[in-house]
Amino acid sequence: MRQKLTSVSMPRTLLPAKRATTMARQRKKSEIRKQQILDAAIAVFAEKGFHSSRVSDIARRAGVAYGLVYHYFDNKEEILRTIFLERWTFILQVIENLLNEDKRSAIDRLRSFLIFIIDVYKRNAALVDVIMLELLHSPEFMREEVVRGFQRAAGGIEELMRQGQEAGEIRKKTNPTTFAVLYFGAIEVTFNAVALRVVDIDAMPSEDWADSIMDQLSHGIAARD
Repeated sequence: MRQKLTSVSMPRTLLPAKRATTMARQRKKSEIRKQQILDAAIAVFAEKGFHSSRVSDIARRAGVAYGLVYHYFDNKEEILRTIFLERWTFILQVIENLLNEDKRSAIDRLRSFLIFIIDVYKRNAALVDVIMLELLHSPEFMREEVVRGFQRAAGGIEELMRQGQEAGEIRKKTNPTTFAVLYFGAIEVTFNAVALRVVDIDAMPSEDWADSIMDQLSHGIAARD
């Protein structure tokens, strides 16, 4: 008489764990692919400008199928918005962290942000070109988002100025808003000069660039006896 075979099933407790591991792996792979597309878009936008860029250009640079880009993004406008929101949020976080470092002088923290943003430029000039230059002339569909983002950044620099004034490092009559405009203006002009090959960003260490910019700005804001 043939013996009846009994099927062996995987313990129920193992199924959710295995499924969770598979899903986590898929999410990680999907996120890597998404970032690959964003990185490609940054390079394309920096080279061609947003308006002259096409989704097909981004797909080609990323090395993915044209249709796959639309799996992650509806259009190139959403790609640009995502770049701004993700990358600019990181920059804002750096400014907020500096605001909370009360053990260092305000001027030293202003210098630290300059070093940070110059280091970012040296590692990924295309990213800074898109964020600091391309988005300054942002398309109408995200004008308000860009304005709010830059207002938050300027507000952080203004707050650093006020902290310096309260600590007696910076003259009371210095206008924090005016300084914030000059501060970001100095960054923009420097990066524009680099983009136009007027200056070489790699000619000096980031610290020397920061010292030079702060030296020009701080003569007008440093407290005097």
